[in-house]
Order: sequence, then structure tokens, then C-alpha cells
Amino acid sequence: MKMCIKCFLVVMLTFLSVLNYAQTMFKTTKKTSPDGKYTYEIVEGDPTKTRFYTLKNGLKVILHQNTLEPKIMSFITTRAGGKNDPATNTGLAHYLEHMLFKGTENMGTVDFEKEKVFLDQIEMLYEKYNVSTDPAIRKKIYKEIDSVSTLASKLAVPNEYDKAMTSVGSSMTNAFTSKEITAYMENFPSTNLEKYLEIQKERFERPVFRLFSY
Repeated sequence: MKMCIKCFLVVMLTFLSVLNYAQTMFKTTKKTSPDGKYTYEIVEGDPTKTRFYTLKNGLKVILHQNTLEPKIMSFITTRAGGKNDPATNTGLAHYLEHMLFKGTENMGTVDFEKEKVFLDQIEMLYEKYNVSTDPAIRKKIYKEIDSVSTLASKLAVPNEYDKAMTSVGSSMTNAFTSKEITAYMENFPSTNLEKYLEIQKERFERPVFRLFSY
């Protein structure tokens, strides 16, 4: 018993030493930008001088400067979940990853007002499909969904988001859904930062889900 207590004490002391070391090594300090508009945190002793911002809307922004080339590597992680989320509809987070490449009301459509009529019908049909348990009725509803989706697709413009990113100069328009996160990435010239942010703002604030099976 004495040996067990001794071992326990050694383990606890080791744990506390490691914890204390980690807290010392990764101590953060709050800073304020020169213009006084933003506050951010840095990790003391960090050779990369990475800055951690938390904006008023809760968005967390991590900035690290790379002076090797005049380009920005953007990596946007979301709270959509991972490849097994949500538990009731496994894979939905990954499906959302693809949907966020389909555009918005202003991007990816010939006439959004006309397209919206069909998109609303598709949404209504999916609601009916989800509450139905009769296989024959579900098959019939799905056939309707497919029919209306075909009509809606005639008003959609595929790959318009990709073209927008090409116009920004991005060389890495991509995304992935891993075990824990869904993330989006772009690599573009720093001179096009404002244009890039405008597109992303619209993309994440007002996405339109279209071209479901295309």
C-alpha cells in the first residue's frame, strides 16, 4: 500500500510539474493594436509572433505573418461538425461543405427570384419526405424532388464561386471535412484581401443551397 501511495505521489508531482511547465511555456499576454481598435493575445516566447483576435461577433481570427511571398493563406474552420456529425444524420456536415460552394442570391444564379420558387418547393417536399414512413409515398415524393430540382438547375450557374476565387487570384480553392472539423481554404495575393473578404462574407452569411444532385 505504501508503494502505491508513493507511486501515486510521484505521478501527481510529475503531472503538476508538467502542468506548471506548460502554463509557463504557453503564457498569453493581451495587446492592443496601434490604432486602438483591436485587442489580441500572443503566446509569450512564440517565435512566429502569431496573434489571436476575438471579434465583437465572436469570430476568432488567428494571424501569422509570412514574409516569404506576398500571398495570404486563408483557413476558415466552422462549427458545422466533422464527418460523423450530426449523429442523427451522419455525414450532413460533409454535405454542407459541398453546399457552401453553390453560391448565394447574387452568385450562382441566372434569376434568383425565379429560382427561389423552385428551391422553396424542394424544401417543402423534403419536409414531407422526412415525416413520411410509407416507402411508396417516399418514393413518389423523391421523384417530385428530382423533377423540381431539374427545373431549378436550369436557373443555376455551376462553379461561379470557383470563378470568383479565380478572379481573386486564388490557387487553392478547396475544403475538407475531417473527424472533428469542416474547413475551407484559399491562397490568394494579399492585394486582393478586401475582395476576398467581401465574397466570404456573402458566402457564409447568405448561402443558397442549390444543385443538390449535380
